[in-house]
Amino acid sequence: FLIYERFVQGKASKWAELIQTLPGKSRSNPLFFGEADMQGLAGLLSESLVLNKRQQVAELWRKLSEKLSKNFPSLFPKTLFTAERFCWAMSIVDSRVHGVEFRDSGGKMHTSPGLVPMIDMFNYGGVDGLVPNVKSETTYPEGQPGGFVVARTTSRISKGGELLGEYLLHSKTRSNAGLLLKYGFVPPQNPA
Repeated sequence: FLIYERFVQGKASKWAELIQTLPGKSRSNPLFFGEADMQGLAGLLSESLVLNKRQQVAELWRKLSEKLSKNFPSLFPKTLFTAERFCWAMSIVDSRVHGVEFRDSGGKMHTSPGLVPMIDMFNYGGVDGLVPNVKSETTYPEGQPGGFVVARTTSRISKGGELLGEYLLHSKTRSNAGLLLKYGFVPPQNPA
């Protein structure tokens, strides 16, 4: 989806404005680590996790690219659906996806992974003296299948200031290796 919307639809995509806010190839994402970055992980648990993740993503790309280019060649030509673009899309999803709850037509609640515009732009607050200044919650109007997210600041934020959220609610139990692998960073004072 992200590859098609960014590289085929481009400005014509109904998601163009959102996609323009997404980072390109991020050096902080382990999928794009160079040799020097990998040497910095030598001997650590992070090294084996990153290598495993890279292998999983490469294998998934091989399987998907083969099937998609064969079954939908006009939508996924091999020149468009490249390994590098697939890694970019995976890094966006890994670092920005949220559990989105929705109500089915029978009223039962479900959770599905999804990108939530704006909420995914909050930086990490809660450690290293960075106090979260945004709280978000999902509201579900009665009788409606879906809901909406409301984000409110908890303190005054100056123009150009950072929005800091607690998007890692269980961050105290997350290892540095896990944070690096999923989000591409490790807080200097991780209490885990």
